[in-house]
Amino acid sequence: MLSQSATLELVLAVVVLFAIFYAIARLNRRRRDDDDVLPVVDEIDGLAEIDTPREKSSVSAKDSWDEGIVSPPKVIAPADVKAKVEGLRARTQAAESSQSQAQAHNKPAQPLSTVIAIHVMARAQHVFYGDAIQQVLTQAGLHYGDLRVFHRYAEHNEQQGQIIFSVASAVNPGTLMVHLGQQFSCPGLTFFLDFAKQKNAVTMFQLMLNTARGIAQALDGELRDEQRKTWSLTAEQSIRRRIQRHFMQTNKSSSMPLDAVTE
Repeated sequence: MLSQSATLELVLAVVVLFAIFYAIARLNRRRRDDDDVLPVVDEIDGLAEIDTPREKSSVSAKDSWDEGIVSPPKVIAPADVKAKVEGLRARTQAAESSQSQAQAHNKPAQPLSTVIAIHVMARAQHVFYGDAIQQVLTQAGLHYGDLRVFHRYAEHNEQQGQIIFSVASAVNPGTLMVHLGQQFSCPGLTFFLDFAKQKNAVTMFQLMLNTARGIAQALDGELRDEQRKTWSLTAEQSIRRRIQRHFMQTNKSSSMPLDAVTE
């Protein structure tokens, strides 16, 4: 025979099973009731009643657009959008082009420099000393004067003659302290001439070039152009063309010599 505790457990198990079956039965019955409540498709008349006010509202909105009270929404096709963008871009580019042209017309042309420079540079690891500089420049007909640089005067007259060209140190501040002798040195000399102030600019340029060549030979230096590159025929021709253009622009071409430009 079963003990009292075993009997109690059996009874509890039966009760639990009965409760589970009862719950499942009630759930199935509720689902059947819900299915019976749903109407068939042919009997759904309420949908028509729901849609009717919406259609009326849409019509009244259209009427208000026609009366000018409310503006109707505008639908822009992709092609129209592209055309509008391209049109705006074209107008912007045209405005920028017009502004650039206006600035170009209003902006004055930058005049070419009328100062010519020729450099005589010492060779690598070498310098020019003050006493040697003074000796060769004096022998070449230059005079030590204003701003502590050398000048070449017209007619070799430093009191009355006009300055043709000058010679300064190739490094700042440009002064040549030649009176210090060996205590002064510089890596190079710069010859410069303002051809706009010369009556015969081409001839004066040639005089400066010949003098610079002679000084370079006397000091065992190297002749360089305005960019301090090795002097070349191209650099010489470029300077001659600058002189010619200047006098043509200032309506003084009649005073130009026949050898103004040599190719």
